[in-house]
Amino acid sequence: MSEQPSTPKEISLTGAVEGLKKLFQFFFSKWVIICIIGFSGAGLGLLYGWLEKPNYQAVLSFSTDDDKATTTGIMGIAAQFGINLGGVGGVFSGDNILSLISSQKIVKQALFTPVQVDHQQENLLSLYYESSGMKKSFRKDTILQKVSFPLNQDPEKYSRVQDSVLQLILKDISKKVLVAERPDKRVLIYTITVISPSETFSKAFSEELITRVTAYYVASSTTRSYQTVEILQERADSVKRAYDAALQGRAALSDANLNPAFQSPLVGIQKKQTDITVLATAYGELLKNLELSKFNLLRETPLIQVIDEPMLPLKVIKTGRLLGTIYGGLLAGFLCICYLTFIYMLRNEKLEQEASSD
Repeated sequence: MSEQPSTPKEISLTGAVEGLKKLFQFFFSKWVIICIIGFSGAGLGLLYGWLEKPNYQAVLSFSTDDDKATTTGIMGIAAQFGINLGGVGGVFSGDNILSLISSQKIVKQALFTPVQVDHQQENLLSLYYESSGMKKSFRKDTILQKVSFPLNQDPEKYSRVQDSVLQLILKDISKKVLVAERPDKRVLIYTITVISPSETFSKAFSEELITRVTAYYVASSTTRSYQTVEILQERADSVKRAYDAALQGRAALSDANLNPAFQSPLVGIQKKQTDITVLATAYGELLKNLELSKFNLLRETPLIQVIDEPMLPLKVIKTGRLLGTIYGGLLAGFLCICYLTFIYMLRNEKLEQEASSD
């Protein structure tokens, strides 16, 4: 009685072993088919590796200045004069810069940049449109086949068809070409990786992206501080001119007052002296605020330092003939075995049904 529960397990294990043996015997009987399909896959892999179009990888790394430590002294000086320079952060804080690099605004600005290709100028947009094969894919469409992006055409005047193709290019770049990441979360070092069929495009596009990001931040995030500096500079110059005029006026009145017995002309001299004192005080305060505003503008201007730039020749990304042969043979062999296994299971199931019906 105690040995009966173990009998089904022993039968199941024995049946499984016998089933595997029969399966391997079935595979061995089909070894010719497996070899033919495997070698065929290897040949296709070799052909793919031979004909595959190479891609070029450009990697640019950069760092952003974390101004929390560098601006402590400046903010302390400003606090002594009762001026609050605000907190630290903004669009460049954290990983926001990664979203900014991948944004359509920055990517489009970089694509409109002209480059030298085969002794002639063309923009990166046209270069990618042709080198990526996207233009060839539209050869069956009579309308899209005629689409081009001339260098001298204003992007704001693109036609509806041009804008549609541009949207497809932006989507293609976002999915296949551009990768912006922060490899190590502990340090403020970022990388821009561009992979494309054109070596010129990969290098120029990665460099232009960082240029456009820096220009965009300077133009947008420092506008208020720059306007403040301009206003203070204009007022300081105006007060300085008024101060100089008051000095000249006092000197003129002093020269005209030749007789010290008359006190009436001294009133004008005293008024000019009062103006001089007020203007001198106002000019000093304006200069102080102007210098602090310049410090604030300097603090808000990002310091993006490029660490590693892409250098020619770029890294070539290609499967290669050897790897193509290996991958093709293994994939074809695996698919063949899966198919044969499916056929073997169907045949056994059919045989079991026939046996049970008998």
